[in-house]
Amino acid sequence: MVSSVAALLLVTLAVHGANGWALPGCQSTCGVVDIPYPFAITCSGAGTPFLSGTGYKVLNLSLAASGARLELPIAWTCYDRSGKRLPESEAPVSFNPHGVYRISDAHNNLVVVGCDVTAYIQSRHDKSSSNAGYHYPYEYYTGCMSYCRRPEVVKDGRCAGVGCCRVDIPPDLTDNSVGVDSDDAESLAVRRLIYDFSPCSYGFLVERNSYTFRATDLKMDKNQTMPVWLDWAIRPNGSLAFTCSDAMKNSSSYACKSQHSSCVDAVNGPGYTCTCSNGYEGNAYIVDGCSEGAYDCKCKRGSHGNPLQQTCDPDFSRAAKISIGVICGMSCLIALSMFILMLNEKRKLHAFFEKNGGPLLASINNIKIYTKQELNYITGKFSTVIGKGTVGKVYKGITNDNQMVAVKAIWVDKSNTERVKECNVPEVDEIHETRKGEFTNEIKIQSQIIHKNIVKLLGCCLEVEIPMLVYGYAANGSLSDVLHELITRKKPMYDENNSLIIDFFEARGSKDKIRSMFDEEVVSPKSIEFLQKVGSIAVACLNENMDDRPTMKKVAEDLQQVRTEWKQNQGDQINDEISVEIPPLFLPMAMNVETPGYYVLARGS
Repeated sequence: MVSSVAALLLVTLAVHGANGWALPGCQSTCGVVDIPYPFAITCSGAGTPFLSGTGYKVLNLSLAASGARLELPIAWTCYDRSGKRLPESEAPVSFNPHGVYRISDAHNNLVVVGCDVTAYIQSRHDKSSSNAGYHYPYEYYTGCMSYCRRPEVVKDGRCAGVGCCRVDIPPDLTDNSVGVDSDDAESLAVRRLIYDFSPCSYGFLVERNSYTFRATDLKMDKNQTMPVWLDWAIRPNGSLAFTCSDAMKNSSSYACKSQHSSCVDAVNGPGYTCTCSNGYEGNAYIVDGCSEGAYDCKCKRGSHGNPLQQTCDPDFSRAAKISIGVICGMSCLIALSMFILMLNEKRKLHAFFEKNGGPLLASINNIKIYTKQELNYITGKFSTVIGKGTVGKVYKGITNDNQMVAVKAIWVDKSNTERVKECNVPEVDEIHETRKGEFTNEIKIQSQIIHKNIVKLLGCCLEVEIPMLVYGYAANGSLSDVLHELITRKKPMYDENNSLIIDFFEARGSKDKIRSMFDEEVVSPKSIEFLQKVGSIAVACLNENMDDRPTMKKVAEDLQQVRTEWKQNQGDQINDEISVEIPPLFLPMAMNVETPGYYVLARGS
């Protein structure tokens, strides 16, 4: 193996700071290139390093990367104006007499420049019997084609087949040559056509990212060289497969001499390389060549600084950590509180839904069960009030399908608790427990009523203490508006905060004061009797005790009786202005035709 080690002395490889890594008496540098043991290069008198035994200039050597960077010539073929081929160069490369180098397939490409040209890289002739009779007696043979007919189609920076192409090369490639050729069948005509902008074609190996195509390269200098990266490893002559495990079997020839070194299998072809162990740096091919120092000392997480020079400082001071902890803790508590509140609210809404008969009403097909959130959206957060009573309000809303609706709601809070009691509105728990079934039946009945003078019940919301009902919107006003206009012949103009029409009727509710509620313009000897009857019906409907109020059926019968008596009294002189058609009405909430309502908007619904 002495001859093998001697052969390695002809191999060029270097690293940054190689001084001290060369054996005593050996040249450590040549110009700007460092030379570590066990390798050597040919150094010219001008300080230019060449790969030993070749004329290829060395640009850089890396012991750590196990490679050498050098310049290789380009191959070319040129033609004269008539299209005749001139002398050419295949740029044969022979740099590997000892088999230690491989052209790196990971760091290099084959590039072809020109028009109407195919270039290929071919390895040395394979003279084995298995290749006998083959037209291409090479182990490796690969390339690409570049084509163009006009100079304007060639673009700088593009190398994808128009004026330029590139292709990966196979691994384990050593000595080679590059062939540049054209299609002989049409070569003369094509060469004459493109001669002025592409008289030559070129092919070359080049390090990746070291070459960018330019349109002017169609006329590049034929003597130009390109940087190429070579992979190096210890590869005993004739070994087709040689690994670290094979090398360590023979300690005398094993090249990793430092005690703190390790062996690494080569990645491009057979062989191995040596490197210093973690925490050490130096030359692994020299005894005691690896020394401590190649370690990365970092501050632990949460601190910063240069631990090689001073102690590490914490990223945050103690006060900052406390502040961050307090803020994070408060944020977590707030988030947890919000989650608990949301969970409780959800449970509360579900409890209301169950108590208000939600499971029973869900089976009604023509009634929509709205959530509280949906009604909040439909009414714009209950922003538009279109009617108001003592303990409740009616809100205008628009559904997702642009249908206008009226939402009736009773709000029970501290501000109106006393008035709710005054109006005999049942306690919430009483409503839930004793009248849930009755409410459900009323909803079912209302959902089936379809009449031009009755606003259709569209749905309800059960996620509140007292259910909210959703009706179609009646643009012509409510029953109270119609009665007011019918009786007084005036639009209902009043201050709903201080002078509710309900208060107007209640103030004149006694029998001897009913006449005073009518406008003098409509009072006549013939009509006063009938107007008083209508007023009496209205006062009865406003009885404080809901159980004493007449049913809607009774009201309808009484009004019909008044109408019949009026016709009989007037005979043929019926004033047509009195016979008005009642527009769609806002009926009391969940009130059927037989039963007084328990879910009404008391006092002014």
